[in-house]
Amino acid sequence: MTRLLCLIIFASIVSVAVAQEPVPTQPDEKQPEPPKAAGIEIPSTFRAHVAWDKRSDEKNFRNRTRKLHDFVCENELNPSVAVFSRTIPKDKDAPLAKLIEALHLLANEQKLDGANFGAYVIFLALDMEFPLDDKRDDYRDEVLAFGKAVGSPPLPANSAADLEKKRPADYMSVPLALAAKVSKQVTEWKLGDDDINVVFYHRHKEVKRWSFAGDKPTAADIATIIATVKSHLDGK
Repeated sequence: MTRLLCLIIFASIVSVAVAQEPVPTQPDEKQPEPPKAAGIEIPSTFRAHVAWDKRSDEKNFRNRTRKLHDFVCENELNPSVAVFSRTIPKDKDAPLAKLIEALHLLANEQKLDGANFGAYVIFLALDMEFPLDDKRDDYRDEVLAFGKAVGSPPLPANSAADLEKKRPADYMSVPLALAAKVSKQVTEWKLGDDDINVVFYHRHKEVKRWSFAGDKPTAADIATIIATVKSHLDGK
């Protein structure tokens, strides 16, 4: 009887031990990493004083004229073209004026297609940051004169501007701003001594960059920029 009782107790202990033994599991399958966006990440900000903003009437609260503003933050993850110029042209025949006109037409074309595309120009002309530069009003007047010279390039019929009746009569989709020649943000954006730097970025990743001397971009250069942007947008 004692022997039988011992066998029963031993069997109970073994069954409990087996029940508590962890069941081997299959190793977790490694999940594939999400694809990384191509291109170098751009700095998350670039503040500038907006001298010319004809995207809306000046009484509209969205208008940034005479305000410190950050177009990078405004455009968020949307495709954008940032143009940095170290000189302020005098007339509408300047190469930069032709580039602005082309970007103006492209912005409206993309808006018709439902895309949130943005373009802006920042003149790196100030010797100091805008609030500290004693010549800021002189530089702002130069930008205003250039903006008026460029004016409002005509758009095709049924353009985005025509469809949105709140657009001002002198509508221009590319605002003009002022910033210091030398600053931390200029360094972070890797803007060298070239007269004009054009940076096309999307989702805060640089897609393409061009640099030009003062007598450029040529018509062919501008065509290349616009074609590159459109090709990217068509495949986004």
